[in-house]
Amino acid sequence: MSNTLNKVSNRFSLMKDDFISLLKDASALVKAPLSWTRKTWLMIFTFFIFFFISMFFIDNNLRVWILSKRNPFFDSVFSIFHIYGRIQPVLILFLVFYFGGLLFQKENIRSIGYKLLQMFIYSGLIVTVLKSLIGRWRPFNGVGAHYFTPFVLGPNAKLSLPSGDVAIAFVISSVFASLYDNILWKSFWYFIAVMTAIGRIYHDQHWLSDVLLSTLITVTIGLWQNHRMRLNESPQASGN
Repeated sequence: MSNTLNKVSNRFSLMKDDFISLLKDASALVKAPLSWTRKTWLMIFTFFIFFFISMFFIDNNLRVWILSKRNPFFDSVFSIFHIYGRIQPVLILFLVFYFGGLLFQKENIRSIGYKLLQMFIYSGLIVTVLKSLIGRWRPFNGVGAHYFTPFVLGPNAKLSLPSGDVAIAFVISSVFASLYDNILWKSFWYFIAVMTAIGRIYHDQHWLSDVLLSTLITVTIGLWQNHRMRLNESPQASGN
């Protein structure tokens, strides 16, 4: 009986530590840009140049071209990939890996669940705030790629930039792609996320620039997350 109580107590202690880590890491993420190198800033600047070029010169043309390719086969394919970008898969994966690892005392399994939750919360908050601040109209409204109503909470038709579904897809893919240093493994996971992103344009829910910004946000958080975990696991961090 005493042994069982100790195990339960240890698991609750781990959950408490993870919650504290979420808060500490959130603070570290906010401060992270202060330590970025010139190379990192140059990469981000280059991305935003392409982002704005996409918004003003590519978004409308790409939308017209993709919509012209609609057919029953692509309808089915992109409907399947859309499931990957919904909230249910990432929550199910979090519950399975985090509490499964907790129950069976498998730290590597629990870590996957923690990383999924962490990326989901961080990227989700950023994406949600930006959606409301920017208030970009979705393509199906038919008003063009440059129509904005800033500082709104809805309706959904005015919350296009950035894409929440694409962010979720890249959360899952970034976490699982990071598990093995194998090009085929990584390509498989990112292929699913990219297909989800293309599907959001195909279904006339988002512009190219919407999915690009979501991709940048989530992949950047994923790279930061992996870097921070490597630092925490280093001999210097552990005091060995």
